[in-house]
This record gives sequence, C-alpha cells and structure tokens, in this order.
Amino acid sequence: MEPTNGIHFGESKKLQLTPREFVIRYAKYIPWLLLSASVALVLAKIKLRYAIPIYRAESRLLIKRESPYGRSNDKFDDIFMSSSNQNVYNEIQLLKSRPLAARVVRKLHLQNTCMNKGKIRSSLLYREAPIAILPVVEDSLIDLGAQVTVVDNDHFVFNEESKKYSFNQVIQRGNTSFRIIKLLPQAYNISASNVYNLGYTTIANAAEGVVGGLVISLSDNLSQIINLSYESENPYLAKDILNALMDVYRESNI
Repeated sequence: MEPTNGIHFGESKKLQLTPREFVIRYAKYIPWLLLSASVALVLAKIKLRYAIPIYRAESRLLIKRESPYGRSNDKFDDIFMSSSNQNVYNEIQLLKSRPLAARVVRKLHLQNTCMNKGKIRSSLLYREAPIAILPVVEDSLIDLGAQVTVVDNDHFVFNEESKKYSFNQVIQRGNTSFRIIKLLPQAYNISASNVYNLGYTTIANAAEGVVGGLVISLSDNLSQIINLSYESENPYLAKDILNALMDVYRESNI
C-alpha cells in the first residue's frame, strides 16, 4: 500500500444509468428532438423542390500536332517539349476566344432566351422553348425583353394587358420593331405555365455569356488533352454548347 502522507483520497465512482433511468431522465427532450427533425425534413424538402438544379457537361479534346520533320522520337520531343506545351496553351486561348464563341451562338441561336415563369421560380427552356422574340431587322444591335402570356395557340398578350396579338405580327414599341414567333406547332398549355419571359441580345453579349460559363483546363502539365466543362440549369444547353464548340474548333483547324 503506497503512503498518502496522511491524506485520504476517496475513490471516484462512475455514474451508471440503466436503460430505464436513461429514458426517464431524457424523456422530456424527446418532443423537441422530434420537432427539430420534422422542421429539418420540411426545409430539406422545400429546398430540393424549389432550388434551381445546375447540370454540368464535360468533354475532352486531344490537341494533336504532327511533326514537320516526319516521325518524331523521344529525344526530339524532350528538346522541344516547351514548344509543344505552348501550342496547347495557344489552343486553349483559341477555345476561349470571343470569335469562336460567336460562331457557337449563331449555330445554336443563343441570342434568344426563354424562361417559363412558375409560382416559385422560373425555368430556363432551350430545345423545348415554344416561342421567341426577334427583331424585325436581323442582326440588330439591340437588346429586347418582354413578358408574354399565351392565351391560345394563335394569340398572346403582354404582361397582363387585355389586347391580344397574333404570333408573327410586327409590333412597334417606340423605335423598336419586333415579333413574337412560334418555335413549336403547339404553344399553349405545354409548359408549367403559359407565362414566358423572353429575351434577345446581341451576338457579342451572348458570346460573352458562353465564354463566362466555360471552364477549360489541362489534364496535367505535360498533357495534350484538354478538359472542357460547362454548367447550366438546362442539361441540353450545356451539352450542345460543348459539342458546338468542338465542332467549330475543328472547322477552324481544317
């Protein structure tokens, strides 16, 4: 037995609870736990229901450059590796260029936007867009926007006005002339609502939007494989932009 110098220390005892005692002690907190869990589930459901989903399309592009001296060898590649990498970085800048993005805009008609207005949020329509707004003068350097309500398959009204207009009718507002056209045979009752926010912008502005959503990177520092990705709330739009970008890039290198 070890000496304690006259000082006696009591042995500490661990408090042990039986399952019954545990339930009795913490039963008063159970309603609060159930209420917190219910609130969390409701908030999660609301977020999942009304949050705007973002889709990402990804692709890879191989930058292939033939040697002007015929079949290359490892020593030659090692000596001129920096030149090869520089070519890849040049191609990345080309993919990010506004002229190439403008060709994508023209190919996919990205000057037009169509948002279907819902009770909580609006949804971006792309291939399924039933109508669009167009200036009378093509390639006009103006921006257009209007909220229209389709009242039947042949007519629409602006905002909540009572006057009806026909699709493809020339409309004059100030110094601007434009038309609302149908892109699909059926324009009435095919979306969540019949209210649409339509937009039209210049090719330069639309190209700026394409470049802004584009992410380009190398697989690694010595690779000639370029990773491309694009994010959008419409999955078909993200996929089509990448496919169109690679198509116009290949055409520019022919």
